[in-house]
Amino acid sequence: MPLKIGLIDDAGWFYPMVYAIALADVPDAQIVAGTFLATDKRMKLINRASGAVGQQEFIDRFGLTTYDDVETMIRTEGLDAVILFGEYSKKANHIETAAACGVDIFTTKPPAVTMEQMQRIIDAGETHGVNITVPEHTRFNAAISEVHRLVTDGAIGPLVSARVLHQHGHLTPGIVSSDHWYANEYNGGPEISLGWYTAGLLRWFIPAEPLRAFAEYDNFDTPEMPFMDNGKGLVRFANGAIGSMDILFSTDCEYPTTELELIGRDANIFLRITAEGTDYSIHRADGTEHVHHDPEEPIAEEMRQWVRATLDKTPPMMPAAEAAGILELCLAWKESARTNAPVPLPLEPVLATSSLPGWLQ
Repeated sequence: MPLKIGLIDDAGWFYPMVYAIALADVPDAQIVAGTFLATDKRMKLINRASGAVGQQEFIDRFGLTTYDDVETMIRTEGLDAVILFGEYSKKANHIETAAACGVDIFTTKPPAVTMEQMQRIIDAGETHGVNITVPEHTRFNAAISEVHRLVTDGAIGPLVSARVLHQHGHLTPGIVSSDHWYANEYNGGPEISLGWYTAGLLRWFIPAEPLRAFAEYDNFDTPEMPFMDNGKGLVRFANGAIGSMDILFSTDCEYPTTELELIGRDANIFLRITAEGTDYSIHRADGTEHVHHDPEEPIAEEMRQWVRATLDKTPPMMPAAEAAGILELCLAWKESARTNAPVPLPLEPVLATSSLPGWLQ
């Protein structure tokens, strides 16, 4: 029997279309219903690369039965799992509702904007015995997964440092209005939504807890938006490794979306993702090896793995507890940029319960 899935969309922007298309190619999955919670007409548009489609067009395309509330959808349809999209600061509420109905949950990133919300999500899964999965998409890029296996197997020796770059285009009011929920400081801004990619890869590749973080953020080219559009960060780990990140959110030209630089005691690896695919090189004392992977959609692999794990009742590939570590590092960088000072980790309780609005305060 295929996995029966319902969608919970609270103004999810472009993710509903991306994930619905990916799931359509997974034979063991069936999207049967959706609860659409956005009340603002502008938020009822579901984006895709070629523009926006109306909510009803989306519903018709995927043959969904619609409901007004999450609990009714889950119980009426007898769902096995739900996928949650939308406003970050509201996700914990929806996850608690779905978990109480006994279904497994996949939430798009980020799942929360405070550690307090994140703990509620973890508690919901443990209380009701359901799996809650949070993605970090680039892990499912085949080349990055391949490099992670190499590093884990000791191919470059112990990591000395790692650098992650994430470039996400240029979000202007022409794409998202300044009064969209994404521009509301209480939804964390790109410091969390884009920091998620960099923090996620650093925490995946470096097998140690972070000790302190420092970051510099600024808005250079997007004055209409209330958040940073470029940033750099550092993090020191308990095993001595140093991590660094770059977030680029004001890029109007073709440029790599991801770079990963891994410096080991025995060898180095450099990886880059562009429109032409993913290329990485392994640099050793006796020469350099180059590897190329054609372009791919990591969300498709992400969905295949999630559906399989959910059907097999095996642990999720990235549980909520692991996501908490990513969020904590994003929040530490954000607070460091606000105060212009290093931030010790783990976070102090007062920071763990705050969304830290106003990165320039």
